[in-house]
Amino acid sequence: MSFFDFIYRCPFFQFIQIIYFCCFTAFVKQQNELRQYAAMNIFLFAFYYLYKKNFLKYLLLVLFAGTFHRSTLLLIVVYLLRSLFMRYSKKNLGTFSFFPA
Repeated sequence: MSFFDFIYRCPFFQFIQIIYFCCFTAFVKQQNELRQYAAMNIFLFAFYYLYKKNFLKYLLLVLFAGTFHRSTLLLIVVYLLRSLFMRYSKKNLGTFSFFPA
C-alpha cells in the first residue's frame, strides 16, 4: 500500500500524515526525482543539436538542464567524446556507433 492509499483509507489523521510526508524523506526523494527527470528531458531535447553539430545550442541547453540537476553538466563531455571518436575512427562505424554521425 502506498502512502497516498493510506491517506485515502485513513482520513482521520490526514493533516498529521501530510506533515509527515512533507517533513521526511518521501517528499525530498520525490523532488529529487522530478528535478532529475526535468534535466533528462531537457538533455533529450538538446541531443538534437548534438546530432546537428550545433555546439552552442547544445551547450546552452545542457547548462540550463544543469540548473535542475548537476549530473547533466557531465554531458558536456559527450560532445567532446563524439567529435574525438568521429575524428579518429577509421570507418566512423562500429565500436562507438551510438554517437550519431
